[in-house]
Amino acid sequence: MTSFFIKISILLLLNQLFHVIRQLRLLIYIGIVIISIVTIPYLAISIIRVSRCNGINALGIMICSNKVVSTTNLVFGLWNVLSDFYILAIPISQIQGLKMPNKRKIGVLTLFLTGFMYELPRYSTLLEVGLC
Repeated sequence: MTSFFIKISILLLLNQLFHVIRQLRLLIYIGIVIISIVTIPYLAISIIRVSRCNGINALGIMICSNKVVSTTNLVFGLWNVLSDFYILAIPISQIQGLKMPNKRKIGVLTLFLTGFMYELPRYSTLLEVGLC
């Protein structure tokens, strides 16, 4: 749930930065809607799982099985990775059009990609979980 609020906050910040560019505004609004549509059902599934999957009775409930939990986490994890790339692509698409020397453009690009580098360990964990 934390990643949901972080992503929405970043998209709202990007909206403030790029509000004059209609296409980016549209991409930002689409991102907010799609991230909300995907995350809210996942939250509901998590709440159901927590409320039903405790005690010995949980052994017979399908939603409590390890395979269902792993599949749900893998799908949501992949969704998180894709949405991270989507959010990262919005400002990067505008760097090319900046009126500044190429060295400064590379510096700005590096700044955005630093956030991507921070996320790499999370992506590798997702790959490990998905391959097991």
